[in-house]
Amino acid sequence: MRRLNIRALALGSIGIVVVALIAAGGFTLVPRAAGQSSQVIGYVNVNKIFAEYPDFQKGMAALQKELQAMQKELDAKVEGLDTNSKVKMRDEYQARLDKRKAEVLGPLEKKVNQAIEDVAKASGVSVVLSNQAVIYGGKDLTDEVIKRLGGSKK
Repeated sequence: MRRLNIRALALGSIGIVVVALIAAGGFTLVPRAAGQSSQVIGYVNVNKIFAEYPDFQKGMAALQKELQAMQKELDAKVEGLDTNSKVKMRDEYQARLDKRKAEVLGPLEKKVNQAIEDVAKASGVSVVLSNQAVIYGGKDLTDEVIKRLGGSKK
């Protein structure tokens, strides 16, 4: 029986945030015409932000407790069922977990996105990318975003 996987769900959420940040930046490789101002590019380590954001950690802990309770409940209910019924029930539980994840983590992801935008604007940064997309240059905004979210700056 496959186990419900909260870690995979969290990493998927982080990936969505990274893609949204890159898409929202409107980053282009087309050179600017003479006389146009250049864009200041910043980057953030999204994994570090979420790891040090206290509200996200609390939300993940709450989801982990819910996952454990749901897994125990699911294990008891599927006992003695045929394979098709087990799969159907597991899918129902996964859907419930996905819904809870969206309810708990969705608002937190919005706060992170807003903090990134606020820090970028205050720093004069016009484009923010994931640190994984940056090979050289740019301005690291990670610690300032963590600070704005009330996390510890390591």
